[in-house]
Amino acid sequence: PSLSMLGLSTQRQFWTEIKASHIEGGLMNRMVIVNVDGQHRVRTARGPDEPPTELVQWVGRVRRLEEPLRHTAFDLAPSSVFVEFSGQARRRFEEMRALQDARGDKLEQVGLGVMTRRWRENAMRMATGLASFESPASPVVSGDVADWACRYVHANGEATIEQLGANAGETDYAHQLNSVRAFVDATGQRGATDYELKRGISHIRRRDLAELLAHLAEAGVITQIERKSDKGGRPTSAWVMAAGGEA
Repeated sequence: PSLSMLGLSTQRQFWTEIKASHIEGGLMNRMVIVNVDGQHRVRTARGPDEPPTELVQWVGRVRRLEEPLRHTAFDLAPSSVFVEFSGQARRRFEEMRALQDARGDKLEQVGLGVMTRRWRENAMRMATGLASFESPASPVVSGDVADWACRYVHANGEATIEQLGANAGETDYAHQLNSVRAFVDATGQRGATDYELKRGISHIRRRDLAELLAHLAEAGVITQIERKSDKGGRPTSAWVMAAGGEA
């Protein structure tokens, strides 16, 4: 990966700028978000003015300075270096895929299921960079490197999900889901019709309400029933909590 992006922000500034659309649209799951607030800061003494010889040599190997024209003539196609993945690494990434899918399914009910969707992809990208760092000429992702990358992405991914659930500014969508679910739950076996939901949760736009209902129904939280009319008229459709939907 020759291109990367690093963003730095205070916690308050970051979380208050994140909207539900950033979660649903896939912006958030493309990034590995690391919270460094509160970590012990160590002041280091100034080192020598000249960088260590080993560092200079390593930078030379990474940049492949034996072919300088490859790096200064930007209109030429670069010479690719292929990164191999060991059998252990491939198995570890498959375990990561299973983990992200299972975790994402559980998070669907609160609108955060997409946050795990790229865990495996992000870990593979990170492992590719680490392998290139370790052996620029012939990089291979080992099982240990793959395991470290997976654990790093998983740990920070879970921390991000926790933050999204704790910051009101970030959970507009989740709050709306909870409002709809709570309204339906309060109606018990009678259920709530679309009309009753629109009147009872007036702060949610009708178009958004339809999307929220579809989301909860697809996740198995609510289901539709036919409600008999009290006046003997035609039955109407109403939403009720599905079995286990209260959890």
